[in-house]
Amino acid sequence: MLKVDKGSIPQPLQDIHKDKGIRIWEDLSKTKISLKRRHDLRNEMLVKEQSGYCVYCERNIVDLEKESSIEHIKPRSKFPSLIFDYDNMVVSCQSRTSCTQIKDDQWDALFIHPVLDDPCLYFDYDMESGEVIPKRGLDSYSQSRAVKTIEILNLNEWKLKGARKTLVLQMRHIQKNEDKEFENFQKFPSLIQTYRDSL
Repeated sequence: MLKVDKGSIPQPLQDIHKDKGIRIWEDLSKTKISLKRRHDLRNEMLVKEQSGYCVYCERNIVDLEKESSIEHIKPRSKFPSLIFDYDNMVVSCQSRTSCTQIKDDQWDALFIHPVLDDPCLYFDYDMESGEVIPKRGLDSYSQSRAVKTIEILNLNEWKLKGARKTLVLQMRHIQKNEDKEFENFQKFPSLIQTYRDSL
């Protein structure tokens, strides 16, 4: 999971805030202008804040329209006052087996918030299985938060574990050949950093 550092509110969201015709999220689908604002907001958050990666599983999002959506960390249905709160918005992939599609309207106070919390303090990787695991040495409350977040997002579904395991094998091959350049990999940036730190 990525840590997202929010800057100033982007212009598309400022325009949405000013538009008196937009009161609920669904209003952003009613006109070409509002659809464009939502698209531009999603694109700006994905590129500037998340470097093109899904905030939760860290897959590289290539096709903005088909592969991503604006995710409300605290669900719109349970936190209507946060619908247009910038700190509650990130971009997530549209995988049917993890992330936004699985999380849906689930919310738990233990959930690790990628804007307010630093996920790197909670998660680590099992380099053999490709699993996301709670970081060693966490107190019981922090461990519970990590476990709950992994569960809610289904971060250890078989495709993700397999992709992570494959990436570790590729990095080991590169390292074995004395070439430690991993910049060409386009997925799982925190896994790459964790692997580098272990060298």
